[in-house]
Amino acid sequence: MFILIFMYLCQNRIVGNVMKNKIIRYRTKIAYLIASYPLLPVFSSTIQPMNDKTQLTVENQIPIINIAAANQASISYNRYQQFNIPPQGAVLNNAIRPANSQLVGQLAKNDQLAERAASLIINEVTGSSSSQLNGKLEIAGKKADVIIANPNGISCDGCHFSNIGGLTLTTGQPILNQQGEFAHLKVKKGDITILNKGFYSGSQDYAEMISRTVTINASILGKNISLLSGTNAINYQTGTVSQIANLSLKPQFAVSITESGI
Repeated sequence: MFILIFMYLCQNRIVGNVMKNKIIRYRTKIAYLIASYPLLPVFSSTIQPMNDKTQLTVENQIPIINIAAANQASISYNRYQQFNIPPQGAVLNNAIRPANSQLVGQLAKNDQLAERAASLIINEVTGSSSSQLNGKLEIAGKKADVIIANPNGISCDGCHFSNIGGLTLTTGQPILNQQGEFAHLKVKKGDITILNKGFYSGSQDYAEMISRTVTINASILGKNISLLSGTNAINYQTGTVSQIANLSLKPQFAVSITESGI
């Protein structure tokens, strides 16, 4: 990109004193090149699947995630190098036939699902970057529960959700049992931060924030929201929570709420 821009700038300088109308055209080309060229890299850096089991497309400048095929327990497990929701939103495609999306309109089915839509969609970040949730996350097709797991941390600035049954934001590691069912969540580190435009989960059955620490600097709206902080192992089949001890120095606050929070 930089070589092309340099070439245009050189041409612009050479003819600058000869033909004024060419200067305008060159400047237009430079502006167009700078504005349009980075669009695809922006989306690829927003959401980067780890492998082709999870596929990313873009429609109307909105990322569409064709989630991985569901296992025998109807769980779609998706791993990412990066997972962020841009202000314009993102779509998890859980459709086994053409579906209508609030964000992109008519959407083709997700061929990876065959005839089994997911009832739980796990989105786990295995890279080194935190997740920034700055817009709407929508499921197209069958409603499902969603887990967003990132041990590096999660921030929410205007995040909201559509066609999602239950939502879990966590810095823990999801663990499946031998039957492929979601069994455990192990939290060792990480912070979930709510800031600026806040967090809204009004249409969800429940919303969970499970992290070593939780920082609330903005409003949280929802009908059934729970917070769990600390280094914990959560057994989702028995409903028990056990503390993981002696990992490192404990943080000063497990849950921090400022005047602008809640």
